[in-house]
Amino acid sequence: MTAQVVGFHAGVFPLSAIALILVVTATLGGIPRKKFASFFVSTFGWLPVTIGSLSYFFWYSYAENFDPPESDFFHAAADVLPVLLLAAVLDVRRSKTLESKGLILPIIAVFLGEIAALNSLAFGYAGPGDFAAVSASLVSTTVALVLAVLADFSEPPDSSAKLEGAREPAEDDARDEMEGHTHS
Repeated sequence: MTAQVVGFHAGVFPLSAIALILVVTATLGGIPRKKFASFFVSTFGWLPVTIGSLSYFFWYSYAENFDPPESDFFHAAADVLPVLLLAAVLDVRRSKTLESKGLILPIIAVFLGEIAALNSLAFGYAGPGDFAAVSASLVSTTVALVLAVLADFSEPPDSSAKLEGAREPAEDDARDEMEGHTHS
């Protein structure tokens, strides 16, 4: 079946993906870099899975308008999902602001997507629901990885503006010498 459904055209997908990327970029550009950490930390636990879940309906309608997906898609997704999850886990572990418990929902999303992909490979049947579940899982995991990276994204260091009360080690040495303190 081709995209013959009223209101849906195959050429709409690339254009809508580009539009979505532009909207997200503009939104992120409007958030001051100093507020990135607090915004992404506060939304990390629920936002990736919410976006992935909402994308399920888009992927389902997209899959209904075309021939059943090839097994290559499910094989690739079964390979990529754990790698994306591992990258997100590693980024959360190295993060100073995120907690590992925020990964609970993204791990569940990856688990469900992996089950759908492996089920399609094992039994040779892949319907629109399988495609949508795997695609939504990919979306959730990718958003979790992006949020994990952006959560520690902050203002670049500015040499002219030091934190209040922070001193360079050379300043501490000079002050100690003036006060007669010696280092041992």
